[in-house]
Amino acid sequence: MVNSDSDESLNLRPTRIAAELGKVLEASPFDYAFGGALALGLWTRARGTEDVDVTIYASASDPDDCLNLLRTSDLDFVESEARESINEHGFFRASLDSVTVDVFLPTIPVYELCRQHRQRVEFLGQPVYVWGPLAITIFKMMFFRTQDLLDVENMLKTPSTQIDLGLVREQLVDIFGQRDPRISNWDEIVARTRG
Repeated sequence: MVNSDSDESLNLRPTRIAAELGKVLEASPFDYAFGGALALGLWTRARGTEDVDVTIYASASDPDDCLNLLRTSDLDFVESEARESINEHGFFRASLDSVTVDVFLPTIPVYELCRQHRQRVEFLGQPVYVWGPLAITIFKMMFFRTQDLLDVENMLKTPSTQIDLGLVREQLVDIFGQRDPRISNWDEIVARTRG
């Protein structure tokens, strides 16, 4: 189990919020994983963050149990807006103690693979699950923003970070097709960092 308590790369407030949510999720029937910069900082050079990303393995088509659970955690959100955002985008935005919390629900098959690659860590003494390097890489390539590509490149430059490069490429091709620019960008990043 990785202990991130003394890791200066993690911003204290988002880490505290993740620990609080983690306590609620640990007592729930749902699998989950924290992602974003909080998880990224465990596997490569960290960058600051002001928010918390969490995936909860609840039904996106029937999120009642998930929303009811999150209400008990004091997460602040408007239920009608949350449902609409889940239906349209597979996630919704909430807040806790003025920290933005993006809650993702699995909507595509790759989430099942990523569930198998969660890692157990501690945030401020609270055991939680986070995305491992494989899942972070896949999701960052899916989002495909400039910062995401830089994060992926930094992860691949980190010698201790183990990632199945072929499996990442296979998943991206399955989701987006061989001609998607993500594929050529992935190949270029791999060639620069691991080639």
